[in-house]
Amino acid sequence: MSRQSMTPHYRIPLPGHSGLRVLLLAGLTMMLYGCESPVTQLQSTTTTGDTFTAALAQEYRAFSTFEAEEMVDWRDAEHFARKGLKAAKGQAVEPEVVSSWRVPAAVKRNLNVARNRLAWVLAAGVAGDEPVSAATAQSRFDCWIEQQEENWQPHHIAACRDGFYALLGELEGLEGPRSARLSLVMFRFDSDKIDNAAQSTLDALVGWARAAGANSIGVIGHTDRAGSESYNIDLSLRRALAARAALVRLGVHPDLVSYSGAGESQPRIATADGIREAGNRRVEIRVELPELPQQSPPLARNRTGHQMFAAR
Repeated sequence: MSRQSMTPHYRIPLPGHSGLRVLLLAGLTMMLYGCESPVTQLQSTTTTGDTFTAALAQEYRAFSTFEAEEMVDWRDAEHFARKGLKAAKGQAVEPEVVSSWRVPAAVKRNLNVARNRLAWVLAAGVAGDEPVSAATAQSRFDCWIEQQEENWQPHHIAACRDGFYALLGELEGLEGPRSARLSLVMFRFDSDKIDNAAQSTLDALVGWARAAGANSIGVIGHTDRAGSESYNIDLSLRRALAARAALVRLGVHPDLVSYSGAGESQPRIATADGIREAGNRRVEIRVELPELPQQSPPLARNRTGHQMFAAR
């Protein structure tokens, strides 16, 4: 972990039986840090808060213990133990920020996109719907970035990364995240002009789509049921084209944006023919994300038999 004020890694090989090795390492941890080490504090802390933060505290407890007792990595063990202590108190704990770590340039973009997609599903409410899976996904991401900075144990890197991707795929498939990928841009009666409120929606959409690595955006125009069917088909297309043009002005490549007009055929709010309804005068914009990378083949467990790196 890249923090200039912190001490270097210490990796002390201890031969012999694995059980004795763990005891010796635990004793060494106590000698170096005493009972007030964040790692030992977290091991004896009772969690409060909701199910998500409690599960997150448990994940960081396992990870920090592994780093201290198996990897003899005091610095990272304490860092993740502190995150676990915050989670144990019910406090919000963010996934690691990629720029804080010295990761290889070749994987930095993948990590940034992965973090943004994780942040998005968390913001969409998955911590309430699937708290244990959400907490495990966050800990797997943190595990991936920590192992990626060290960059010398490819099996550990792959297991953390693939475990994260598997859980992220499950979370993105939930109803909340699927719905959150749909944005509505509303229009005034008989208008195809992008007003200030619509522009704000588009600004936010493009910022998120870029951060999440979106590979396409679908734009569908709609109208209410006032006016003729043929007129409304034309109006819905003009609304879709206005939204597409606004997206292109914001930097989205034109080839990434498809568009169509549904006229009055797909109202959000059912009305009789000829009725004006503001809720139906809209453009629906759906962001499509690329498929998650294929996972690596199943990996053999490392010689310690520790399950911290098992892809769930």
